[in-house]
Amino acid sequence: MRFVILTCVLHVFSMTYAHSSERLSVGVIDDTVGWIGVEEGQLTGDLSKPYHCVFDHSGLEIEAISVSLNRGLVELELGRLDIVLPIARTSQRDEKADFAGPLYSAGFSIVSLRSSQLDAAFAETPRLRYGIVLGFVGKQFIPESAGRVEEVSDWSQLVEMLKLQRIDVAVMPSGMAKRFLDSEREVLSAWEVGVIPVSLYMSKKLRDTDVQRALMLAIQRCKIEEAINTEFVGVDSHSPSPM
Repeated sequence: MRFVILTCVLHVFSMTYAHSSERLSVGVIDDTVGWIGVEEGQLTGDLSKPYHCVFDHSGLEIEAISVSLNRGLVELELGRLDIVLPIARTSQRDEKADFAGPLYSAGFSIVSLRSSQLDAAFAETPRLRYGIVLGFVGKQFIPESAGRVEEVSDWSQLVEMLKLQRIDVAVMPSGMAKRFLDSEREVLSAWEVGVIPVSLYMSKKLRDTDVQRALMLAIQRCKIEEAINTEFVGVDSHSPSPM
């Protein structure tokens, strides 16, 4: 019954916006190594599929551009972007924009050198040196016992820092960890430590509008119950808990 109601409401919104010439400006985070991208203003890549579902069911047209995470959040807060995706929810981001509701979950992993012989009990090892990409939501997986946290601008920098022993562990999405393990399996090891809901953030200028309501209803319709990154992950899982 709930599905039928959602479908009917979405149809009404679709009829309202199908003929609108105004397109939503969408910022696509550009550090997802090809899982989602932009070509001629439209979303591409495997990770674009749930978002295509959302925009198809909402009846909204978009014009997408690639942005860095930090730039995307700034432009969203200033109202120069309508939407930023793919992006996980945090309390800090909630202050700048409106989360549209969970669309799928993404796993997050710890990566280290095999020679360091760390395992899932890494959090109990005091004074470890952590590496993470600046602004990355996975920072919540770094324990208070960390000796130092190095923030960099690119994922590949973390692997080089591990090899040079400038850090002991790196925090990154499980799909990203899988990419690096595929080419460095003799050198690196990784294990999944948790999952976080991911979706999109909307500018506050859309608050309480029909556009916002159409997007949130479409996300309920298109929501993926299982972690979307399972096809990418080849790391060990140690009972990750939803965040």
